[in-house]
Amino acid sequence: MLLYLPLICFIILWFLSCAITAKFNIKEFNFTASQIFVHEIKSLIIIGILFVTFYSILPSCFKAEYSLSMIYIFFLITDIFATILIVIFVKKSASHGIYGKNLISDQLPLPNQISFEEIDIVQEVDHLFDLDTLYKREIVQLIKDFRDKIKLCGPIKTSTKNSAISENYNNLGCLIVPTIINNISYLNKTLLNYYNAISNQGLIILNYKTYDQAKLYKLLKSNSLLKYIVYPWYFFFTRAIPKIPIIEKVYFFCTNNKYKTISKAECWGRLHYTGFEVLGEREYNGLNIVLARKSYTPSSNKNPSYYPVIKLRRVSLNGKIVMIYKIRSMFPYSEYIQKKVFEAERLSTIGKFLNDFRITGYGHFIRKYYIDEIIQIINFLRGDIKIVGIRAMSEHYFSLYPDEYKKLYYQIKPGFLSPLPEKPIESFKDVVNLEQKYLEQYLQSPIKTDVKYFFKIVSQLLFQNRVSS
Repeated sequence: MLLYLPLICFIILWFLSCAITAKFNIKEFNFTASQIFVHEIKSLIIIGILFVTFYSILPSCFKAEYSLSMIYIFFLITDIFATILIVIFVKKSASHGIYGKNLISDQLPLPNQISFEEIDIVQEVDHLFDLDTLYKREIVQLIKDFRDKIKLCGPIKTSTKNSAISENYNNLGCLIVPTIINNISYLNKTLLNYYNAISNQGLIILNYKTYDQAKLYKLLKSNSLLKYIVYPWYFFFTRAIPKIPIIEKVYFFCTNNKYKTISKAECWGRLHYTGFEVLGEREYNGLNIVLARKSYTPSSNKNPSYYPVIKLRRVSLNGKIVMIYKIRSMFPYSEYIQKKVFEAERLSTIGKFLNDFRITGYGHFIRKYYIDEIIQIINFLRGDIKIVGIRAMSEHYFSLYPDEYKKLYYQIKPGFLSPLPEKPIESFKDVVNLEQKYLEQYLQSPIKTDVKYFFKIVSQLLFQNRVSS
């Protein structure tokens, strides 16, 4: 029986290689001759790497019974035969048409609430007795700052200290949450409860504390000795541990959310994820007070960015949505406020957001050296992207491009290395022209264009200190 154990392992490795390359994913299978050839080349490489690695650790007694070259040839023939069966017996999926017209946002806008007459929100806040006077004053000022964008059409109430929502809280015009959301367990679930209690276009006011506003953080950073000895451990236990799957649950259970930190990007992102639109915020007494409006349906995405390795929705060939892997360089939930950042910030000289508060401290470093992109080798092996090409874009960013550009983009698979500008970017139009030039050249001469751009991009990265997008 032990004699067949290596053979069983080789079979498992072959299935693993198929999973890595998504070779036999029927729904996404591409029947063009070039794509079948590319799949076979990838299989040859991946199977070879896995088999050689496994064979090198086999005991000598098994190596005497099995020839690596014969095993490799056998599974390669099996792989080709399986591909032929797929081509013969599976009809071409209709999912390879142009999907551009079907790019529907994950979150849809809500209609206005018209069941109540407009109420003076400033006067209503002043009449609340269960809020601190100074806190009420800050809320009133925040409301006045956005008076032209909001309208109160329903009762205004405050949540209880434990953040629970009563069944009597329905069709609220405004909900004020005095509890700092850092201390709320199951935050997304709680925000959805708030969402259901508020009428369409209704308001929510809540507060949070960022990492650098914590008293312990300020103490550690102000003391030169503690800064280099204690602070790294503080960072590890308050920011690294809570972002590790499974361990995070143990952490929050043991600490009772006492040391949970929330960045501005995560707070805003969670609000947008659960259907709110952030209008603005004010800092008060070491806290940040946020004003948001119930504007959209909650996101249906079950896996928003949170852990170190994330999957992001991106527009790909034929307008198809694919999940692109990345090492997270931004704060959690940052993808949900891209539109907000785009409206507030201008572009840098390389066509990216100039002051993007969503990027973490270490994020700038891993972006500079493309560390955050390395894991996209998975997408390359699965056939989602190629080496050179326009980056697979988010649905919001893609919607900003003109229709002429989109027609070209739909015809070409996205890439890992995207064209970089030779001179400073002054407007979004410059970004469009840069990328459209590549797309037009690629359609005329694919191989020549990719080879030319590959060496050009590598040269810019090595000698001009360009950074990842």
